[in-house]
Amino acid sequence: EVGAGDVDEIERLLDDGASLGYVGKSYDSCLPPGPIHDISSGRYDLIPRQNRYPLQTPLIVALLSGQIEMVAILLHKGADVNQVVQDKNKHEGLSARALHYCRGTRQYSGNYLNTIKMLVEYGADVAAADADLRLISIAEFYNARWDIIDYLRSRGARIDGFDPKANGPQCLMGSISNTTSMRRLIGLGADVNGLTDMGVYPLSWAVSRNRVEVVRILLEAGAIPNQIDCRSLTPLAYTSKHKNSKMIDLLKSYGAK
Repeated sequence: EVGAGDVDEIERLLDDGASLGYVGKSYDSCLPPGPIHDISSGRYDLIPRQNRYPLQTPLIVALLSGQIEMVAILLHKGADVNQVVQDKNKHEGLSARALHYCRGTRQYSGNYLNTIKMLVEYGADVAAADADLRLISIAEFYNARWDIIDYLRSRGARIDGFDPKANGPQCLMGSISNTTSMRRLIGLGADVNGLTDMGVYPLSWAVSRNRVEVVRILLEAGAIPNQIDCRSLTPLAYTSKHKNSKMIDLLKSYGAK
């Protein structure tokens, strides 16, 4: 078994013809077999248990484990940064594009932005959807990574774009608790009256989570207070769960019934 730090050995294996496009399976905390996977990871415990993405390429494994030096080597040797793998049994069309998996590097490396820049320089598609069917630029709103968002926008990522599930930025608007992030998201063009993939409006989503300030921002930005969602519920109906008087008064002040 070759350790993650054995750069010379991984380069030798690649020069000897080891496959950069090999797709292996990973379940629980075990990595798929093959020398490239062993080298790229080094620390098996970094792979999440009950992995949602059982199909992994050497580049993906290196990214998940935060082995940025190995990522650079694999890219330099020709790894496909936009490779898509398919599991005909359970995950038809599953995306394994490296740009979306590089989020795993944040826990193990302080060079998250630099890693993204490296992937983009090698051709990563900033407009592609990941396995969660979210645009990479939208997903970064969860963590208020404006450096990432601004960089991706400068390379063509659309904040007002929609992914294959018809989710725009509004799918996150009711989930974000950071009011600064919320205001900036709206300022970049997010539709405050757009449905999420679950058929719930951002306003109802925020009300159900008892986020008064987020609800206030949405209402100020033009959210319709009496929208009926796929559950036949209005935003005011969602207050029955927590019965927050401030929330109820706020909604009613905008005409909610």
